[in-house]
Amino acid sequence: MKGFVTAVVVSVTLAACAPAFAEVAVIPYRVDNPSTYFPEKSGDEYAKLLGVVLAVRKGMEVYPPRDLDADMKSFGISSQGTITAEGLKALGAGRYLDRIVLGKISKTGETYVAESTLYAPGRGKVIARTQVKGQSLAACAEKDAAELFVTAPDAPLKLDPAADQGLATVDLVVVTDTSYAMSAEWETVKAGITGFAGALSENWSAPIRIYVLGFSDAQKLPSYAQPVGSPAALRAGLDATPPRGGPSTDALEAALRFAVTNVPWERGSVRHMLVVSNSPVRRNSQVELSGMTAQKRGIVVSAAAGGRCQWEDAETLRQLAVMGKGRFAQFAYRQRVYDARGKSIDLFMEGGRFFQGQAYGAQWKEGLFSFSGKASSFMQPKPFLAEIMADRKKYELSPYAMSELYPEIANVALVNADPVENNADVLLPGLGAGASSRGRAGGPHALAKALLSDGKVSIWVRIASQADLDFFKNRESMRAYFTLGVTVQRKPDEAYGFTFHPARFITRLGDDQVPDAARAGINEMAARPDFYINNGLLKPPVWFVRVKVEALEPVKEAEDVRD
Repeated sequence: MKGFVTAVVVSVTLAACAPAFAEVAVIPYRVDNPSTYFPEKSGDEYAKLLGVVLAVRKGMEVYPPRDLDADMKSFGISSQGTITAEGLKALGAGRYLDRIVLGKISKTGETYVAESTLYAPGRGKVIARTQVKGQSLAACAEKDAAELFVTAPDAPLKLDPAADQGLATVDLVVVTDTSYAMSAEWETVKAGITGFAGALSENWSAPIRIYVLGFSDAQKLPSYAQPVGSPAALRAGLDATPPRGGPSTDALEAALRFAVTNVPWERGSVRHMLVVSNSPVRRNSQVELSGMTAQKRGIVVSAAAGGRCQWEDAETLRQLAVMGKGRFAQFAYRQRVYDARGKSIDLFMEGGRFFQGQAYGAQWKEGLFSFSGKASSFMQPKPFLAEIMADRKKYELSPYAMSELYPEIANVALVNADPVENNADVLLPGLGAGASSRGRAGGPHALAKALLSDGKVSIWVRIASQADLDFFKNRESMRAYFTLGVTVQRKPDEAYGFTFHPARFITRLGDDQVPDAARAGINEMAARPDFYINNGLLKPPVWFVRVKVEALEPVKEAEDVRD
């Protein structure tokens, strides 16, 4: 199992969209300054990551790496050597390739850099160059695909046309703290809110109406609710609402009342509300009353609290999420500091608990605890963290003062400190991905169900399209293991509490096209379903499993006992 930084929101169905180009080959990338921790094979892994993103996001046909490797040898091309335009032109002409992607990757500290070139063999010229940076190779691949093929539209998520299915309209109300308390987090919160909306709307392919309600003692509620329906319009609206004024519980109460009573929730829509606050709010009967009203109206409520909220300060937000059958999470913070010898130390805080450790990449952005839902004092921190025990009567623990607290508590002199970072840009889209299946009535009609096994664990999954059903029938007859792309979704009534989304199987990528970092076993998913629901390549996250079909059964409609 390999970890990923969660990144941008994308669609995952391949069959619905014709590829923008006939066929694209991604040559393994050259690795600059390889090392034990960054070997030359990282270039092969990056090429596969980019290939999967192009296939899934852009709907492109990607030339299989095994065939490409053989062809490159026959044309005398080495990925780690000099690649000429003449060699690329010959390869493209000989194998009828429309585009060839090649490049180099490097790593400085925790940052990966990918420099890519897009070559058109038919035109005999380079048509695009990019340079992207990220905290993981996966993050670079997602950015690379978007920038290299900026004119190629993303493949929309579509269900099987024969099933005559559409995606229900999503109504989303965002109730967000816009007081000065949110100033330090506002940029990441804006990105996170946009990601949350994208996750709910299946990468903006489902119709969505978004209402943004800010609250502070200087923020007035609108006279009527005006929705937006695109990421650009949402970002523009958030940009036009900079933090101002002080925290106000009365303003939060008013915003929640407006959300549940004044917003014109569409009949039959999938209803969600996201509440984000960085102002302490303890038990509050008026806020919880709005939560009860939301529950009665079928509104799924998710909530997130910033660093000014200790665990007890976020009690009302947790109750909102419980009543709204959504999820609650708290922002995690990191600050890198340096001691007198110049050694770096990473400091972390979440829910009022203080840690030090060494974070590799952006793993901390997925949260600091292995389990959620319990009181913070009982949650288990992740293995890379060591807790800093502090006298809470003596010290007021705040993520904004970690570099001041650490020398006093640990008796270590510091000479410098980087700015404090937070994970709202990753946390909120993760909440959206986890909430996307909640409150969605019905869903795609299932034609059949398949029992899939990885040799250790077996689960039943439903199949929504005729194309997928034909694929699974073929695989059942072969009685062999195969590689399948899946999106994990929570399903409490299943044996392991999860299943695979019935309309998001990726069936056309061969095993040699799948990067190691995107592979997982069903047994691993059974052990940590929430991780695979909220993390992975692309958004909603895509994972690849090696399975075989043990059984395939039709799904019968419920029968009326009177018949």
